[in-house]
Amino acid sequence: MARDYFSFMQFKRDKIQLLNGKWDFYFDSLDSEKLKINVPFVYQSKLSGINTDSIHDVIYYRREVDIPEGFNENIILHFDAIDHEAYVYIDDQLVISHTGGYTPFSVNISPYLSDDKFTILVKVIDPSFDKSIARGKQTWDDKPHDIWYTRSSGIWQNVWLENVHDIHIENIKYHPDIKRKSVNIEVNVSDNAIGKTLVMKIKGRYHKYHIDNCKMNIEYLVEKLWSVDEPNLYDVVFSIEDDYVYDSVSSYFGLRSVKVFEDKILMNNEFIYQKLLLNQGYYQDGLLSASSDEDFINDIKMMKAMGFNGCRIHQKVEDPRFLYWCDKLGFLVWGECPAFYEFSNKANDDLKKMWDEIIERDYNHPSIITWTLYNESWGIEGVNDNKMIQDAVIGLYDHVKKLDSTRLVIANDGWEVVKGDFIGFHNYCHGRKDETEKYQQYCHDLADIDALLKHQPGNHPILASCFPYSLKPIILSEFGGIAYQNSDGWGYTSVNNEVDFLADYQRTIEAIKASKLLCGYCYTQFTDVEIEQNGLLTYDHKPKVALEKIRKINDMIDA
Repeated sequence: MARDYFSFMQFKRDKIQLLNGKWDFYFDSLDSEKLKINVPFVYQSKLSGINTDSIHDVIYYRREVDIPEGFNENIILHFDAIDHEAYVYIDDQLVISHTGGYTPFSVNISPYLSDDKFTILVKVIDPSFDKSIARGKQTWDDKPHDIWYTRSSGIWQNVWLENVHDIHIENIKYHPDIKRKSVNIEVNVSDNAIGKTLVMKIKGRYHKYHIDNCKMNIEYLVEKLWSVDEPNLYDVVFSIEDDYVYDSVSSYFGLRSVKVFEDKILMNNEFIYQKLLLNQGYYQDGLLSASSDEDFINDIKMMKAMGFNGCRIHQKVEDPRFLYWCDKLGFLVWGECPAFYEFSNKANDDLKKMWDEIIERDYNHPSIITWTLYNESWGIEGVNDNKMIQDAVIGLYDHVKKLDSTRLVIANDGWEVVKGDFIGFHNYCHGRKDETEKYQQYCHDLADIDALLKHQPGNHPILASCFPYSLKPIILSEFGGIAYQNSDGWGYTSVNNEVDFLADYQRTIEAIKASKLLCGYCYTQFTDVEIEQNGLLTYDHKPKVALEKIRKINDMIDA
């Protein structure tokens, strides 16, 4: 059964057609055996219908497509994510290539069409052992190991067609202004739309604007702000018209602010204590790809039911449909870019390009409040005293802040923080229940600023040499990792029954509660993933203990 949800709910036209489902598939060359694959699931996953961990750096997809009825003028072919390097052919003509496994790209295929049907061929190159490309948690060894998992090669998000008029809306951006309790709406249109009318329908009212420029700016006053407790969203439809409707796009927005004040993080000018879960976005049958819309909805509802108000997406650029449901249901998100593991100027330039594409894609989601650029110095080893690497990391931080000043940014989360709007550090040293001295040290390290800064997770300093301490918010952005229920996997500590698990979880939260330094935490992790068995849920997203028991412990700290 083909996956049937559309991801881009903030920019949606009526004439779209998903191309998910059965495609022809080939390993290594087009001369190899023709298989069938269920797009958008990678061949390493069960849901793909192939389900093999064999290593292939080159793969091919092919499908014949009938042009949908009513599609004319500009037919746009969209790929929401292909890992890693893609070459797209229409009827044997190369129409576009794209590098980077986590961001969308598209092409107008109309100039290449000569019939009422056409053939798509996609060649994918995914270097299995290359540590210089952004691969996140995908292993670069023969087999998964430790905290690195099965590869995800090729198409892993939606493929779809869209029909677009020559006169059209190109993109929409919402810029929040809490002081004025308004949103500045930036609508970019095609050159030939000048002289037409831009119509904005919101809350049942129509607002009309003469288009005299390709970039239109509209200020709209907002009555209600977006927050976790009240995720107020405004549905809006934009169209370009005169006596004819040339283009129409449905969208939505929510208005919120996030900023730092001394050692606190404020949302809508009020202190918010962040209770986050590390969410790697893996699914037992689909790997990086959810099988259905319900997967996202259920995940968010379970995280909220456990008393968390957000998640840190870890080493993955999550499907926009997940972000849509976070917007709708009121759930905070930290966005993160997958890491490369060998530094080079090219690797860093590729990462910068990916961040351009991430922010272009996700800028309008009110649920996203933080961007995490690097994690635990992965790919930037030596950053503590290597000025060249420090300058590259600081340069990326400055670049992202320039692109998006509405969110917090941390350049390197976990340790060796090079630059950031807050300090995010990792500490898994809570110890077993019989390691009382280790636990006492853990409590002390969380509660005393000097001890916190002297602690060296992974033998790395919390702050890099170029980033001296000053008053900032501090978040324990990874901790816990308690394994329970599976003796074949591992965690940072482990227990073998529910009573001990809840007691250990409560010990970690009590230590956080006792600290006056922290303004939030992120527990590792939401679900088990392959051999890493330290989730609150199993790999098939089933709770290990009753959700309300976790909530009761989390509720010990006021949000």
